Amino acid sequence: MKLSKFLGVDLNEEQIDKIVQYTSFHEMKKRDDHVINKGDAEIIMDLQFAKAEGGFFRSGSSGGWRNILSQEQKEKFEMWIANNCPDEEILGNFIDTDN
Repeated sequence: MKLSKFLGVDLNEEQIDKIVQYTSFHEMKKRDDHVINKGDAEIIMDLQFAKAEGGFFRSGSSGGWRNILSQEQKEKFEMWIANNCPDEEILGNFIDTDN
């Protein structure tokens, strides 16, 4: 409701129920092949590997990459962030690379 008020959109109960349904982890996992444009997908990730590892939405919790990536991969990730994300403070609010 806060988001709809912020956007200035009035929603009825049926619309709210559908939003809740379609944004649930279960529903999003079913549709994870729609997350990335098919043309760009292979550039971003190995789709076969992603599917084998549980897909784009694996567990419904954040931070799982810390348990999967090697120290070398984490360092490469941090270097990529430093080189490609000009406002590291904002990005740091979403991805804590210190752990």
